[in-house]
Amino acid sequence: MSLKAILGKSYHSWGFSALSVSVLLSLPLLVVIAYLFQAPTDVWIHLKETVLLQYVTNTVYLLVLTALFAAVLGVGLAFIVSNYEFRFRKTAEWLLVVPLAIPTYLMAFTQANIFSYTGIVKQASVSIFGGNGFHLDLMHIPGLALILALALFPYIYLPLRVVFRGSLAHYVEVGRSMGKSEWTIFRRILLPLSRPALAGGLFLVCMEVLNDYGAVKYFGINTLTTGIFSAWFSMGDISSAIRLAAILLCCVFVLMSAERFQRRRKGFEEKSNSFPIERRKVHGLKAFLLASICALVLLLSLALPLTQLILDAFKTYQYTLNDEFLAMCGRSIGLAIVTSLLVVAMGVLIQYTKRLQNGKILSFVAGIANSGYAIPGAVIAVGVLLFTGSLDRMFGSLIFTGSVVAMVYAYSVRFLAVGKGSIEAAFNQSVKNADWASLSLGKGPWKTLKRISFPLAARGTIAAAILVFVDVLKELPLTLILRPFNFYTFATRTFEYASDEMLAKAAIPALCIIAAGTIPIVVLNKYLNGDEHTA
Repeated sequence: MSLKAILGKSYHSWGFSALSVSVLLSLPLLVVIAYLFQAPTDVWIHLKETVLLQYVTNTVYLLVLTALFAAVLGVGLAFIVSNYEFRFRKTAEWLLVVPLAIPTYLMAFTQANIFSYTGIVKQASVSIFGGNGFHLDLMHIPGLALILALALFPYIYLPLRVVFRGSLAHYVEVGRSMGKSEWTIFRRILLPLSRPALAGGLFLVCMEVLNDYGAVKYFGINTLTTGIFSAWFSMGDISSAIRLAAILLCCVFVLMSAERFQRRRKGFEEKSNSFPIERRKVHGLKAFLLASICALVLLLSLALPLTQLILDAFKTYQYTLNDEFLAMCGRSIGLAIVTSLLVVAMGVLIQYTKRLQNGKILSFVAGIANSGYAIPGAVIAVGVLLFTGSLDRMFGSLIFTGSVVAMVYAYSVRFLAVGKGSIEAAFNQSVKNADWASLSLGKGPWKTLKRISFPLAARGTIAAAILVFVDVLKELPLTLILRPFNFYTFATRTFEYASDEMLAKAAIPALCIIAAGTIPIVVLNKYLNGDEHTA
């Protein structure tokens, strides 16, 4: 007996509900594409003749440099901690993941302050060496690329660390048995065979760079993202903002196609080992150099930024810990909780319905809805504003535009894919036969989901909720565009203080974001370490 016959009318109602949610979450992207067919305005012609080439050139330049710096850091550090045993390796292996909890704009603000003429590096160098001391001008594209790489290299470090210790470990054993040096093994075996994992990590790094607004705005670098804000808010031309958003989308789709093509070319057989390879113990100068490399990266990417923020927090806590801060906490945490619950609910609905039906139309539309995380927040904000604006015109009143509802909707569009991965994995691991048995015994889909499927997939849904919660707290471009007037979150308040050169006051909200972001990083690292030990 088919499942359709068992479920009866509820079969179609579940499919309709999941399809409706998927369509709703796909609309902002489709609206942006539809608006491209409007005639260009004078503002767009002016932008195209004057600054468009600069927007594109700066974006690509920043993208390439950041990817290069992040690849060098991520690949090198993953190889060091995976293949060598030295003092403090275990501590470094764990701490090298934590910079991922620091958003790119926070890293940019703090690093620029640390190495500025009045920063802690300058003050420390004057105290130790005397004279004029040392400071470093980072307010240019290469400087920003290096700073962004310090925040984003864990996207490459994490998957490569797992690959080097897992599926490629037996290749290392073969190379060692043939008497090849570690450098030869790395250059001729590990690096070529880890290209799929490296491509996936680089893709995530590039997506973060394209989505960044706070860092490039603070550094005064004109990119496509800053161009969208400028066209919309400074020039008041939505058509030009949409066209800039479309160019940004083209960059995203090019990167997505390149990443998928790279994965298709994966041509080696992955084998699982009963145990990971034995790390080579090093001593003396070599051990000191390896530990120093890890320590230097941790100093720049973690210790110095946190020290700067903690010092600033002690200076300003009496001015920032007030009723306004409590209200900001309530708004930030409330938005994150509501969005995470809503995303989990929609993700479970779509995934469970696909499990029941697995229709091609639903899979296609859900695939569009799940592309939100690969689309910069500024582009999604443009689409949401256009969509909510059309709804307001339909109702004849300003209901959705500039409201918290529009923000939650936009967050859901952007972060559905974040929750979808954990939810899908959890549902795939749960026992499908138990669902079929329950449905065959006359229990409806809702009772089956509530009593069997959801409890079995609870860990995955909780993980999804945590990831979405943290991403909402960190999101800046989307929040800046869609927030109601005088509505501050941790991210927007930090950006505003930094823009007004009041970096010390930005310390406490910045630390709140980092503290929240550390939670999933710790969980993820423990999970990956568990995989390594069982590899």
